[in-house]
Amino acid sequence: MTEPHAQALAQNEACLEKDLAGLAGRPVDAVVIGSGYGGSVAALRLAAARSEVVVLERGEEWHSGEFPDGLGKAFGQVRMRMPGSPDIQGNPQGLFEMRAGDGLAALVGNALGGTSQINANLLRKPDADTFQRYYKTDNGNQVSLWPALLREPGALDDYYDRARDMLGAQPLRGVFQGSRPNGEKLELNEWGSR
Repeated sequence: MTEPHAQALAQNEACLEKDLAGLAGRPVDAVVIGSGYGGSVAALRLAAARSEVVVLERGEEWHSGEFPDGLGKAFGQVRMRMPGSPDIQGNPQGLFEMRAGDGLAALVGNALGGTSQINANLLRKPDADTFQRYYKTDNGNQVSLWPALLREPGALDDYYDRARDMLGAQPLRGVFQGSRPNGEKLELNEWGSR
């Protein structure tokens, strides 16, 4: 059975398609690619400034109760593009997209709402040493993984506070327990949106 709020979203899909059909040939001020954290905030800011905005999303809409509920089902929802290849491996409409590059890999969401669909809407501030990490080049030089501005202690604190306040996040301390791969106790300080 579909949840009431999911039905409301599905009913709005027809409105969205109708609105898009009405845009044919009509100029807009901005086209935002992606409906995740970055795209949705950009679209919000542009619309608040009275710009005509269109948001395009490649991924599908997932309703409550439709998400994969085990590893077997999750593996069927993976898409991946390998470095140097234009081909997509796995499920082209998969919810989970793996991106791999030279020394970097990311798991992102391929859905209406972007990565917020796969991280349970948790906001976790990075560990203090995250922006202090370096790598060694082939000639032995140490190069930072991050721009100098981000390496300043607390440089992003105000922005994390603003995001937490804007999202209406509430503390979830003590809900999650676990340990890091090295056995160190994992002490989480996540915030979840209401």
